[in-house]
Amino acid sequence: MKKEIVSGKYLICIVGIMLLCFTSRFPGSDVDLHEMTLMAFVTYGKSQLLQMGEMASSYSVAVSFRDMGWFIVLLPVMSVLPVVSEFAEEWFSGHYYISISRTTRIKYTIKWMTKAAAETFVGVVSGIILYFILVYIKFPAYILFGDAAESSVIANVYGTTIAARGFHLGVSVIHTGMLASVFAMLSIIIWYVDWNFMYIVFCSNKSALGW
Repeated sequence: MKKEIVSGKYLICIVGIMLLCFTSRFPGSDVDLHEMTLMAFVTYGKSQLLQMGEMASSYSVAVSFRDMGWFIVLLPVMSVLPVVSEFAEEWFSGHYYISISRTTRIKYTIKWMTKAAAETFVGVVSGIILYFILVYIKFPAYILFGDAAESSVIANVYGTTIAARGFHLGVSVIHTGMLASVFAMLSIIIWYVDWNFMYIVFCSNKSALGW
């Protein structure tokens, strides 16, 4: 039962990251409109997207997955939810004391930090890849626009070859996953330090009052 609950939380994380990417600004529309990619996804047809030019291509939409002002704020909130919830369940269930008795506090913290980083990275990257899949299904491929490298914004910024553009996109995804992993590790440290501090204060007050 516990595994099903944890799996559900990670599924929510993956879907949440995908939806977060869909809130990015659609590069094919006017800059002043601030149209979301999700709106473009459900509103425009292939023929309309082709008329918008290369900025409405699947690559342009995919590479703009972080183009939203609140992305860096919402990313840690959505990405660390599963691992923090799992850590909280172990903490409040009493399994923490059993686990900590079998090892040292440092090893226990490192184990959870490593777990948090790995699982968060996989969850965030999975959500982004799911977003890419839907984008490449809906939006026309960049090569369909037939823009010459000299006049193409995408070619000039991200590279003239598929390999160069793929590398740039891959680095962006990995960077986002690593950033989320750092947030996850920090959340474990903050939780651990905070609750241990509160426990020490409680014990100190208890001793002072003679309980």
